[in-house]
Amino acid sequence: MEEFLNQLTEQGFDDPVRSIYFFWVDRYIVENKDLKSETLEKFVRGMVDGKFIHNCEIYDFSDHQYILVCRFTLSLYEIVFFLPSRDGYLSGKKYFMRIKGKLDLVSLRKLFKIFRLKLFAFTY
Repeated sequence: MEEFLNQLTEQGFDDPVRSIYFFWVDRYIVENKDLKSETLEKFVRGMVDGKFIHNCEIYDFSDHQYILVCRFTLSLYEIVFFLPSRDGYLSGKKYFMRIKGKLDLVSLRKLFKIFRLKLFAFTY
């Protein structure tokens, strides 16, 4: 995990941040204790539409209590999400993301809106 974080830094990704547009994630992780990484992988791949989200890569860091680590490629930037598993969250980990490139708030809001709508539609 440390090596992966160092690679992101070398590739020009900013420091880890959280977003007010993602305020619901922590509660979602706690409430969905049966959520599996395989389920989230299908959801993430379904977000790639070629127009706004061009590509995604998914990494396995389950041994570090992350249920999902994924990298989205968008028009002007790339973003890597780190979502802890429920056990990871309860042991003190929080969701965070790292961003590379020019980020505008309109795109960020759009990304989180898509993420939230598709995630809730996918898991309920």
